[in-house]
Amino acid sequence: MLLDGVVLTDYGIFVIFWDWEGYAPDPDEVFDGQRNGIIGTGRSDCVYFFLAGEFGHSQVRVQVTADEPPQPDVEWGDVVEVSVEIPNSAFLRWTTTQDLDGGELPEIPPGCYRVRLSELDRDVANGRRGTPDAPATHALIELWPHALEPDRIVRVTSVSARRMHDARG
Repeated sequence: MLLDGVVLTDYGIFVIFWDWEGYAPDPDEVFDGQRNGIIGTGRSDCVYFFLAGEFGHSQVRVQVTADEPPQPDVEWGDVVEVSVEIPNSAFLRWTTTQDLDGGELPEIPPGCYRVRLSELDRDVANGRRGTPDAPATHALIELWPHALEPDRIVRVTSVSARRMHDARG
């Protein structure tokens, strides 16, 4: 488990990055050429997530597995997958909007990975201010070694996710 905790986000932004100078890449840039509107990998230095919840705390779990994990249960609702290449000597970190929260992620080997975001109750979380004791949303981010391939919207169960996909994809 790379991360398992409650993080403070604004606009639901959560970013895993390496070799990144500065903050707030242009969303059009990070979603360039993708069909989904929730995970952006259009830049070579980060994976950009739009979690549910406009401001407040979100429960986020990030884990790496040796093989593709099973598809999440239907309770996870919205599920999206993307591919990313992590370069040699990458030092992974995570951050949220305006560096409200952040930290280091243990080094993972360089290579190509599939990244899956599964999220609970996205529509319920939107417009809700999560607290440390009652996070707005629960997000599971899974990475596993995999050849690069286009992003894929696995499952859409919320109006919020559909809007994000329609706006960016």
